Amino acid sequence: MIDTIGSDHSPCPPEMKLLDSGDWAAAWGGISSVELTLSIVWRGLRTQLVTFCRMAEWLSSNPARLVGLDDRKGRIAAGFDADLCVWDPTEEWIVRGEELQHRHKLTAYEG
Repeated sequence: MIDTIGSDHSPCPPEMKLLDSGDWAAAWGGISSVELTLSIVWRGLRTQLVTFCRMAEWLSSNPARLVGLDDRKGRIAAGFDADLCVWDPTEEWIVRGEELQHRHKLTAYEG
């Protein structure tokens, strides 16, 4: 049963990934994906009859509770941080690292 979906946002410099070495054990783990999480999850779930409210719980309120921030994050309410986004679930695009807002533009979702 899914309870929480989060991003292993790991914005290390590309050279720390050791891409040319082929040594996965020595490479810094994680990928920069926090900016893409909502779209990636929606694309995977849009045909699975998962409601947007359920997805919002998985991506927002449940992660806030898990890390102890549910007293100020994870819902739209008076006294809570207003972390909002405008999102069009029908928009499609090709991911290009240079267009992302991440500090380091390397992404596993390139193209």
